[in-house]
Amino acid sequence: MVMTAIGTRRQGAFQGFVRAFDGLKREAKVNPRVLAGLAAILLLLWGYGLIGLIEAVDAAGRRLADAELEIRRATGIAGEAGWEARAAEAEALKARLLQRLWVAETEGQALADFQEAMSRAARESNIGRVQVRVDRDPTQVQGSGLRVLNATISGDFAPEPLSNFLIKLAAVDRIIAVRTLRTVRQPIARLDMTVATYHGPPTQGACVAGDARVAGDARGVSSAAPPRR
Repeated sequence: MVMTAIGTRRQGAFQGFVRAFDGLKREAKVNPRVLAGLAAILLLLWGYGLIGLIEAVDAAGRRLADAELEIRRATGIAGEAGWEARAAEAEALKARLLQRLWVAETEGQALADFQEAMSRAARESNIGRVQVRVDRDPTQVQGSGLRVLNATISGDFAPEPLSNFLIKLAAVDRIIAVRTLRTVRQPIARLDMTVATYHGPPTQGACVAGDARVAGDARGVSSAAPPRR
């Protein structure tokens, strides 16, 4: 029953199209301008279709050219020589950078070594009544396993000792960054600064040459500068 209804509608639509076409032919015989208008419409539609086809071909050509360029680039890279040498250079650079981290068997040892190095540099720079406090920053370098260690240095302010201290920090063969630096002259000339470094993956040996103080957990320890040796 449903198929019969669908067939009836299709037949009716086709018959309507035939009648419209017959009427159009009769109109064209009576008025030739109608035929010219239909020809113009068909020509316009054909032109639009041709333009769309040309644009599609051009787009396909551009995609093909891009694919060929990418293939040539990949083939050229794959054919380049010296990859083993470049890999060796990258490994050497990685080793040099790792040597600039504060590495130790434990975080407590790294904190103690860092505190010792900062205290020694401050003493040798003649910063008066210096105090050094170290702690671990909760920040962690994503994906590297590196921890950030902070050192807060406080003491009497004088331009020359501060300059000497900054020069010593720059000469340390570890990565050290000055985060904050504040000086006041009144009522008492004081210096407060914070420096940061990175604690690398555990390795054998202490991270500072010399007699570093090893502590199980030096986090948050505050120490006044010991007497000069």
